[in-house]
Amino acid sequence: MTDTTGPKLTKKSRAFVTPGAPFDTTEDVTGHDFEAHGITLFVHAVLSLPLSGGGMQRRWVVRYAETTTTTKAGTFLVLRADNISTRKEAVTLAVRKIKAQQEAEEAPAPRTAAEQAEERACERDRKAEERTRPTSAQVYVSPISGRATLHLIGADGGQNHEPIKLDGSHRSPQDAGADAAITALGKAGFRCAPGAYWRQHTTRRDTAVLTIVPTRAYLAYNERRFGPRPEVPAIEGATIKARTQRGWWDVTTADGERYALTWSPQIGGDRWTVWGGPQYTKRVRSGSQNEALFVLKHPAHARVACARD
Repeated sequence: MTDTTGPKLTKKSRAFVTPGAPFDTTEDVTGHDFEAHGITLFVHAVLSLPLSGGGMQRRWVVRYAETTTTTKAGTFLVLRADNISTRKEAVTLAVRKIKAQQEAEEAPAPRTAAEQAEERACERDRKAEERTRPTSAQVYVSPISGRATLHLIGADGGQNHEPIKLDGSHRSPQDAGADAAITALGKAGFRCAPGAYWRQHTTRRDTAVLTIVPTRAYLAYNERRFGPRPEVPAIEGATIKARTQRGWWDVTTADGERYALTWSPQIGGDRWTVWGGPQYTKRVRSGSQNEALFVLKHPAHARVACARD
């Protein structure tokens, strides 16, 4: 049946008896189960020692657990609700305390001053990238050599990316843009805007212009680039400590050797690198996170790599 006077708790049909010894009383304790917030409450009414003015003080003991598979005494945390006159008050107080404890456990740990400063810096960089993000591409073809270069231009007219040299020899800017430039754009994280096409530059005959938009891969790359640091899973026997420098972890493997683990966000797949040797100048392994962590989980591989010239 349902307890309609207190919290919305479902009372089960079974009851159990627990010896009173763990609760400092000679009385046997009869308890009932209540379900609340995904846990099981065990509510007991216990008669304590006699009061100095006569009579007995009733004490409610509420135990709870996140599983209902056991009722052994001592396996549950204990909440004592003293000076409570009714079962409803005892359960209400217990639910309130349990809910507060669950919320405290789920709350994120307070951020340090360094973490807050890093978050502000990343947000500034994110906004700067959005202001200067390329919105057009320009292909220049040398009329003498036929060599072509791709330039990414932002809405502010600035060029905030390194020019990209295109392979091959090209007859015109449109010829270069039809194939080589589109391929290079995709690698840089951009594509042709819907309905756009290569058109002649208004003042330069050796240059063609195309309106572009970022790809999903580019936007995802920026989320990683300016978002929270990636998680590095624990490695058995090793200690991993993040440096203040973003994207750098100091690692001591199970055999006592020290390495550096670095992370660099990339379009289409981030690069993780393990560095060893003096001042961490020797690259041990570079690739995905799993590939980098492999040599840290198996230090013998890292030692062999460091020993190579």
